[in-house]
Amino acid sequence: MMCCVPLYLTLTLAVPAVPAPAAPDPDDLFAHCRNADPLPDGLREAYTKFVKLAREGKPEDACLPESVKITDAHRPDGGELGRDINLPFLQKQFHAPVDHWRSLRDGCVFIRTGSSGIYFVRTADKKWLIYQYFDKPIA
Repeated sequence: MMCCVPLYLTLTLAVPAVPAPAAPDPDDLFAHCRNADPLPDGLREAYTKFVKLAREGKPEDACLPESVKITDAHRPDGGELGRDINLPFLQKQFHAPVDHWRSLRDGCVFIRTGSSGIYFVRTADKKWLIYQYFDKPIA
């Protein structure tokens, strides 16, 4: 007597198991970044420090001295647009996860989030500091 194995079982048994991809770290602000290039040394830490300082209301500690204006008055008309670091905006509307980043001339880096654009420069002592900032949510 001849044994028959249904075709669908044969195909199922022939497919190797593929492990599920690892879930992204929920605390990694670059987890969903569209740029797959490796980040410059220290930039991830510098941006993470800025986000922490922003949440504490002290973003000036992540900025190049006298380069970025920091304001604490609410912006008119909902406060979404500005070329300053606005503390009320940081507390209520700033979106920290990075959408994309790119290298600029002279070793500078631009980081774009869903709410803001942040320009970093690497100083002579190898620290990344913010030298320009704007808020303009991505629609």
